[in-house]
Amino acid sequence: MKKLLFAIIACLALCSCNTQFGLAYQVKLTGDGDGQFSVTFPQGSYTMDGTATLALSVGDTLPFNNPQVTTKAEVIERGNARQLKALQAANDSIAAQFSATEGTSTYDLWLRGFVKEIGTGLIFEVDRHFTNRPPNDATHPHAAALRKAPASDPYPYIK
Repeated sequence: MKKLLFAIIACLALCSCNTQFGLAYQVKLTGDGDGQFSVTFPQGSYTMDGTATLALSVGDTLPFNNPQVTTKAEVIERGNARQLKALQAANDSIAAQFSATEGTSTYDLWLRGFVKEIGTGLIFEVDRHFTNRPPNDATHPHAAALRKAPASDPYPYIK
């Protein structure tokens, strides 16, 4: 019986070592726009023509209730290659899969929420700001609170 139990545990351990990287999202895109602009996200896109306040919830089927969030500082400090790869994948995905483009408009949008890297199980907090308004513009509602990662930060969209 002990040998069978050991074999099952060993099999599970070996199978989990080859888990593929993948991402699941639970984010909110909030803000406002005036005119024509489009927002792209993994499941599709949203196009506006007019003045509106935006509050989109974008997510996968995985629940993120009270997630155990891992910070990028923790991953960098650990130096685990697999976790660093997961951190890079999460940041790159936010950069590539979420975007805003303008037509004849201004917009100020904030992407906040969580992304889970499936292979490692790490959950990262996402924070990305999209705007084409200058920070000193009176219509810019977040002028005093803009979060801008330093140019040297290789993971600017992960907290």
